[in-house]
Amino acid sequence: FGALIVYSAISYKTPWCVMPLIWPFYFVFGLAVVRMAQRVDRWVAGSVAACLLAGSLGLALDLNFRKPTDEREPYVYVQTTSEVEKLLRPLRTLVARDARNYHLIGSVILPDTHPLIWQLGDFTRVNFPTIDDLPEPLDAEFLLIDLPLVDELEPKLHDVYFKETMRIRGQSDQTATLYLRAATFIEFFPGRVPEFGMKEAAE
Repeated sequence: FGALIVYSAISYKTPWCVMPLIWPFYFVFGLAVVRMAQRVDRWVAGSVAACLLAGSLGLALDLNFRKPTDEREPYVYVQTTSEVEKLLRPLRTLVARDARNYHLIGSVILPDTHPLIWQLGDFTRVNFPTIDDLPEPLDAEFLLIDLPLVDELEPKLHDVYFKETMRIRGQSDQTATLYLRAATFIEFFPGRVPEFGMKEAAE
């Protein structure tokens, strides 16, 4: 209980610290239910326990499946925002259609590559270069470029791309620009004109 009080008092939350803190409370909860059943009534104890467990389950479902990136949560910075789906959803669709799309070429040029380094782990030709070790040519099926590097790297691109802004983590200043090659991803942007490379292509 002392550890729980200290953890609750600190506004900066590290959620994985809850795991070693919480397991003794299962025993305390079980003991409390048994004592209540002995002193009051088994059905009353069971009903109270069921209500408490249902409430806890509801909060867990809400946090994990309905509002996983609600930035009002004090520890939401560790959560990947739904904006990452701008890249992952089209890739999953292409892979479901043809497994050879696991070999699409992509570059993620970010100072912090998590969680993408494992979310894209099944893609055999995705690389995570540094600014000093860029692939040649830089063009790929998709690129995710750290916003401060966009002006420097865009002149190295020669293909036609759809552009999207992405913020990968909640409560993070790290913003990136996503480039999706128009020829590969055009079906995901019906009626939309690619934002990069059209002028060069026309010339």
